Amino acid sequence: MAKETEEELSIRLDRRTFIKGLVAIGAGVSLVDTVRAREASYLESMPHDDLCRTIKGSGGKLLVEQLKASGIKYVFGNPGSTEVAFYDALAECRELNLIMGLHEGIVVSMAHGYSEVTGEPSLVNVHAVVGTAQIGGQLYNAHRDGIPIVVTAGLVDTTVPGGDVVLAPRPGFAQVDINRQFTKQSGEVRRAGGIPMSIRRAIKLASTAPTGPVYLATSQRALDEVSSAQVVDQEHFRVSTSVRPNADQIGYVAEQLVRAAHPMLVTGPQLIRDDAVREAVELADLLAIPVTDLLGDFISGSGFPTQHALFYPWKSLNRRRSLPTPQPLRRCDMLLGLGPEGFFPEGANAAFPASIPSGAFTAAMGLDTDAMSRTRPVDMAVMADMKEGLKDLITAVKDVASAGRLDAIRQTRFIRIAEEVAQFRSQVRQQVARVCGRNLMHPEEVAMVVDQMIDKRAITVHENFSHDASSLSNLLFDYGPDARRRVANSGSALGWGVGAAIGARLGSPDRQVVLNIGDGATMFSAAGFWTMARYQIPVLNLIWNNENYQTVRLNFDRYKGYMSQNEEYLGMYLGSPGIDFVKLSESQGVEGEAVDNATSLRQALMRGSEATSAGRPYTIEIRTSTTGPGAGSTWHQDVTL
Repeated sequence: MAKETEEELSIRLDRRTFIKGLVAIGAGVSLVDTVRAREASYLESMPHDDLCRTIKGSGGKLLVEQLKASGIKYVFGNPGSTEVAFYDALAECRELNLIMGLHEGIVVSMAHGYSEVTGEPSLVNVHAVVGTAQIGGQLYNAHRDGIPIVVTAGLVDTTVPGGDVVLAPRPGFAQVDINRQFTKQSGEVRRAGGIPMSIRRAIKLASTAPTGPVYLATSQRALDEVSSAQVVDQEHFRVSTSVRPNADQIGYVAEQLVRAAHPMLVTGPQLIRDDAVREAVELADLLAIPVTDLLGDFISGSGFPTQHALFYPWKSLNRRRSLPTPQPLRRCDMLLGLGPEGFFPEGANAAFPASIPSGAFTAAMGLDTDAMSRTRPVDMAVMADMKEGLKDLITAVKDVASAGRLDAIRQTRFIRIAEEVAQFRSQVRQQVARVCGRNLMHPEEVAMVVDQMIDKRAITVHENFSHDASSLSNLLFDYGPDARRRVANSGSALGWGVGAAIGARLGSPDRQVVLNIGDGATMFSAAGFWTMARYQIPVLNLIWNNENYQTVRLNFDRYKGYMSQNEEYLGMYLGSPGIDFVKLSESQGVEGEAVDNATSLRQALMRGSEATSAGRPYTIEIRTSTTGPGAGSTWHQDVTL
C-alpha cells in the first residue's frame, strides 16, 4: 500500500479506537462486524501503488500533473499573476497546451465548443475574482447546455487584517459565490496537498450526468507552497451513466406508442451526446412516428437527420406564416420527449404546451431528473441513458405488437406524413427562390449559397439569432450523424460564437468548422480572431452584417409602442459608423474579404475553404439586407459635444 498521509493515518487510528470503544461498552457482535467491514472497505478504496503515484512540488506542479493524469489536453486560459506557480509548471510541461484568449469570457466559450463536439470535459483557467466575474455570461451558456467544463481560478488571501485586498472578494463575501448559480458546485482549495484530489473530483462531477460546469478556486498560497500529494489517473474516478430504464415504465410507454393514432417524438441535443441518433431513427421508422426538434435554430441540433421523411422542422414551420403549415402537435395523442431539453424546455415557445391536446399522453426520457417534470407535467418520466433507453423501448414495442401489426401501423401513417413534409419543403423552396438575385442579399439566399458551398460534413457553429443558415437548416439542409453537425447554445448570452468555433475546431481537427455569426454578436468576442491567428486554428468565419440588432428590434416592434409606431428603435442601428469586419479580422492576423452578392459570395467561400484546408483561418463579411418590421430604419440618437 502507498505511504499514508497524516490525514489518512489519523482516520485509520480514529476508526480503530472507535472499534475498541464499541467492544469496551459491550456493543453487539453484529454492530462491531459492520464497522469493521466498513473500515476494510474504506482501506480497500484508498489508492494503491498501482493506481497512483506520489508527486512532490509546488501546488501549481501538482495541478499540472493531475491534469495530465486526467486526460486534459488543452488549458483554455487568460493568465494572471495570482496563478504564476501554475503557469510556471505549465510552461515546463509538453503534454498540455495553453490556448490563450484575450478575455476570460472567450476562453469559456472555447471550452464549451470543445466539450460539445468531443463529449469530454474541458479545463479553463481565469484570473482571481475579476476573471471569475467576467466569465459570467459564457458560464451561464455552459450551465444552460450542461457542458462539462471545470473552471479553475486563482484566489487571493483575504485573511489579512481588514480584508480589503486588491483582486480579492469584498470583505464579507466569497469568490466562489459569484457564479455559484451557474455551476453544479463551486469550491476552493487553500493547501497544496488538496489540489489533485479537488481537481479530480471537479472533473468527475462535471462529466457525470447530468453534466455541467464546476468551479474551483485555488489560493495563491496553495499554488505556491511545496507539498507531496497523490496523483491518480482519472479513469479510476469515472462513473458510468449508461443506465437502463425501469422495465415496467418502458413497457408502458411502448404500449402507449403502439396504441396512439398520432404519436410524436421531440428530440434535443442529448440525443447526439448520448450517441443515440440511430436508435431514435429506428424507433421512428418502426412505427412511422413524426419527429421534431422543438427549439430548431436556438440550440445544438439533436443529430436526428433533418432530411428524414418523418422530420418536421419545428422552427421553420413557425417562421413560414405566409404558408399553410402542417400542425403535427395539434393532432398528437402521445408525445415522447427524448432528453429533458427536448420536452418543454424552460423558456421555450409559450404556445408549445397549448399546441398539445389536453388528453395526450406525455412522457420524457433522460438522466436530468431536475429538468424533467420541473415545471411542466408529464404522465411518465423515465430515467435512462438515451441510448440504453431507446434500445429497451424498441425491444418493448416489438414485444407489445407482432411484426405484422407494426408493419400495418407504419404503412397507414408513413405515406401521409412523408407527403405532408415533402409538400411543405417544396413550398418553402419556391418561397426562398423568390428572394434570390437581389443586389444586397436576402439572408435566405445567403443560407442557400452557404449550404451549397461548404463541406458536407462540416460542423456549423451558430450565433446569429434573427437569420442565418439555421433558419433553413432544419428544413432543407442535411444535418445528421453521417452529415453535418449543428452547434449552438440555449443561453443566448452574446460573445459565445467565436470562442465556440475555436473549441469545436480543436475538438474536431479533421472536419471543416464554419462559424455563422451576426455582426452584433461578433463585437462581443472579436478578440478571439487573435487566438485563431496565434495558433493557426482554421475556422471559416462568416459574419452576417445587416448593421442591426435585428432580433431585439423585432421584439421591440412587437411591443407596439412608440418605437414601432415611429420606426425609431432605440439602440438597434449599428451603422454610422459602419464596422469594417475585414479590417477588424486582419488587424489580428486573420485574412478576409467582404461580399454583397451571391456570385461574389460563392467565390469567397471557395477561397475561404481553400485557406482553411491549408490550415489558415479566414473571414468573410457578408453584407445582407434587414428583414421584418422596421427593416429600413436607420434612426439613432445623435449625441455630440
